[in-house]
Amino acid sequence: MKNISTLRISGDFMEVAIFDNGIVVVDTLETKIIDGRVFVYQLEMGYGLNASQLVLMD
Repeated sequence: MKNISTLRISGDFMEVAIFDNGIVVVDTLETKIIDGRVFVYQLEMGYGLNASQLVLMD
């Protein structure tokens, strides 16, 4: 499947959901950012990819 990628995570910023040196699977066709889900993005001037979790505040 061309739209599936695996990424190795570096850092402990997402623990307990994703651990340092863990591997995540990314569906590159899934582009909608949904509350509570983890998403991967690349900053225009950044190096590598970033992962974050969106949590909406009421």
